[in-house]
Amino acid sequence: MKLVLLILSIAPLFGQAPAMAVVEKKAGMVGFYAADGKRLSEVKVGSFPHETAFSPDRRFLYVTDNGLLWMTDPGEGFNTISIIEVATRRMTGTIDLGSYRRPHGIAVLPKTGQIVTTIENPDGLLLVDPVARKVVRKYDVKGKSPFATDKNEVSGEIQTGANPARVELTPDEKTLVYNLQSGEGIGFIDVQARKQVAEVRLPGRPLSLSLSRDGRTAYLGLQDSDKIAIVSVPEKKIVRIIPTPAGAGPDTVTPLS
Repeated sequence: MKLVLLILSIAPLFGQAPAMAVVEKKAGMVGFYAADGKRLSEVKVGSFPHETAFSPDRRFLYVTDNGLLWMTDPGEGFNTISIIEVATRRMTGTIDLGSYRRPHGIAVLPKTGQIVTTIENPDGLLLVDPVARKVVRKYDVKGKSPFATDKNEVSGEIQTGANPARVELTPDEKTLVYNLQSGEGIGFIDVQARKQVAEVRLPGRPLSLSLSRDGRTAYLGLQDSDKIAIVSVPEKKIVRIIPTPAGAGPDTVTPLS
């Protein structure tokens, strides 16, 4: 798993200015580094952190504390999102997700500041209020993951996830797009309606998700089938499947225009 790098555009309150925040997954840390590579400080977060997102004002950095090194590792995992104040490089608190465990991908809704995070046990997407520090809603994402429990202890609902890992918000802030790794698909949630509106099946497991700059096209690497899927977000259908060399195992696809 590659390190997550974030460029920090803040004025330092002490010492040298940090240029990067690095999720150090195995150490359970977020390290702050200067542009020249000097390690300035570190913040201890939860077990095996995975991904990060800024609050809309960039004051806070939210970190998903997954609890397991790899998505294929067995175990119930961790159940928190750590909150770091960027200017002071200090942990200011955690969000307890309760019985929802193994948070992975994360995005922030700019208008409300609410957090959307994928979870792997039980499978799904959560809407989280970082001010109240509580789960507001769980989205049903259909299918079922090998890591999911049969019944959620909070709501009592039977879980029907499909292992979403990455989640992206379109620039118009109307649609959440997420990949379904074990479900071999891509899903779409209407932000205003707060519900899943479509799911597109793919010829392989998407281990990544990238959006074009205008948010109208999704790119997914299908590692197990050596293919790349290009999906129209407005039309919610496959535009093209591109084969890659046998054994290439495409992961992250980065659109260059």
